[in-house]
Amino acid sequence: MQESLFFQNSKGYYLVPILLFVLSFGIYSYNLEDQTPYGDELTYLGWGGVYFDLIKEGDLNNPCLKNLANCELLYQPSGQYEISYTPVRNFLVGFSQYLTTGENEGNFYGWSCMWHPCMEPSNWPSSEEFASGRLLSTILGSLTIVLAFFIGKTLFNRTTGVFFSLILLFLSLWIVNSRLIMSEVYLYFFILLSTLFLLKSFNKESNYRIPFFILGAISFGIALNIKPMAFLSIIPISVMILFSGSFNEKLNFRFFKNKKNVLKVISLVLIFFVISAITFVATFPRYYDDPLNEMFAITEESREVGLFLSFPTLEKNYFYRMLVSSQVVLVPHLMDSYFYDLFPRESRLSLLDGELPLNYSTIPLTIFFFIGLAYIIRKIKPGNLNFSEFVLLV
Repeated sequence: MQESLFFQNSKGYYLVPILLFVLSFGIYSYNLEDQTPYGDELTYLGWGGVYFDLIKEGDLNNPCLKNLANCELLYQPSGQYEISYTPVRNFLVGFSQYLTTGENEGNFYGWSCMWHPCMEPSNWPSSEEFASGRLLSTILGSLTIVLAFFIGKTLFNRTTGVFFSLILLFLSLWIVNSRLIMSEVYLYFFILLSTLFLLKSFNKESNYRIPFFILGAISFGIALNIKPMAFLSIIPISVMILFSGSFNEKLNFRFFKNKKNVLKVISLVLIFFVISAITFVATFPRYYDDPLNEMFAITEESREVGLFLSFPTLEKNYFYRMLVSSQVVLVPHLMDSYFYDLFPRESRLSLLDGELPLNYSTIPLTIFFFIGLAYIIRKIKPGNLNFSEFVLLV
């Protein structure tokens, strides 16, 4: 599809993503210091402060960079919290504080006591300290809107890209997460970044296919570091690579009749995840000494906390959690009290004693989903399915 003269101009080409970022950041950053806190924010704020400070000071042998087990600078809870002690997220939260204030100070040990007996009301961070840790979430949340635009534009066209970004921009759960010190914004930013790089690598006219492919794999490895539930993206990514020969074309199954083609795409899948695995280990000091044993240990720890923090498991109400997660995406919020118990500021030290007000911001997404699904299924029968439509299906 030919771009208009306006978008062939470099200023015009970047205008839409710049406007999307400014709009998103303006919404997500509004009154950030008075955003009602979510309990885990305190823990991550404490962990991030210590982690970034140790790296900034060059204390790279400190045990706190590996895990909580031998870290004297933070409260050491039971092993079930180890899996959420992820280096990239910790570093980014600490960097956010430093970026905002020019320093990295706070009652990190006291903040890490959240949900534990050592927690004292006097340890609660100030509004400014909360805001400093949230800034990078807001920035990455806004950049994710831009990534959604570029993914839609790469798969279809600029108009579709704008719709992709606007639907995500006003999704209530994304708005909330973009204003909190949580893992989700970091996780999905790097997953979408990986997806965009991967799509760019499929373009046969590009001179940067190999660099884009490598960057996509590295981005996915970082996403795994932030939250192991990124493993759920392995199947869609694998399918995209397997059918990459049909990029910008009708889906072609005849491609797989050639054994060389099959070996090529399978090799690409393996190379992608090997690079991702190397990135995962390289950005996670816990694995430096004994990667295999640590992997077994962290998999065992995952059984204690279930899907949201860990690898998929059949324990801890896994299917119930999947059902609840799916309904948030596909239907109106019928179970709001299960998510983000954003209790009132005056009672914020109590344990999950409030509810997220009922809203219907997912209704447009629900309508688009079922209409789009029906449209794609209708196109499968005559064999007219495009690669772009197939990507949405998987």
